[in-house]
Amino acid sequence: MIAKANPEVPNMDGPLSLDAAAVRAAMAAASDQDVVRTFVKFAIQADLSDEEIEALRNEAAKRSGINKRTITQMLRTALRELASKRRHEAQQRKFAEHNDPRPRIDVPNKDAEFIPQINVLDEVIVASPAGHPTTRDIEGHGAFAGKIAVPNMHAFSNTSANTSAKANANHKEEDL
Repeated sequence: MIAKANPEVPNMDGPLSLDAAAVRAAMAAASDQDVVRTFVKFAIQADLSDEEIEALRNEAAKRSGINKRTITQMLRTALRELASKRRHEAQQRKFAEHNDPRPRIDVPNKDAEFIPQINVLDEVIVASPAGHPTTRDIEGHGAFAGKIAVPNMHAFSNTSANTSAKANANHKEEDL
């Protein structure tokens, strides 16, 4: 059976959540032709157990004459649509809260012309106040770009470069 604990459709806990009695009352007020539509509309928003959903579905099937499997399919479809709507709303909220100053540029089609796309990128790069772009690693994350001092690396210093073999004999070798 269809469970309300479906991860795609979060519960509507709080003052707007409905129970089986509220759904049953709404179904009683609906006509025989609209009882299934009313059941589906309120069942997807209600906090119902599997047993309550089955009992209400059986009642709707008895009153409307529609097959139970058809009603179950209608309920599943409504749950999928509700989940899709909530994902879309969450995505819209995320876009509204977006505070990244970088410009959003759509990915071009595979067959798009090259020069206009490069012109868009050039406009963004020219507008940047940075002296040079941030160094990135292979995964695209910001990487450290700088020099570090490594002690005891005298084998690579200028003092020992281009000297005779005798002069280098007194230096010990270091494994690198």
